[in-house]
Amino acid sequence: MMNAERGVMQEATARKGAYRWLEPPPSPGPVTVLDVVGVDDPPEYARRVERWARSVWSAWAPHHGTIRGWTVQ
Repeated sequence: MMNAERGVMQEATARKGAYRWLEPPPSPGPVTVLDVVGVDDPPEYARRVERWARSVWSAWAPHHGTIRGWTVQ
């Protein structure tokens, strides 16, 4: 893990008491980890991971305001 990523994770866990439960979406989205597993080509792997992340983020749309609020300092 890179130093910047480590710093973000440390900040997030230091404030863990500030978070509240968010009701998960009924579906995580149309793209899943299965769309990423087994891809050997690094550029294609990166594209699929990004597509998966966007799918999950979209599924959590009702909570975007709350999640963004957690990341603003």
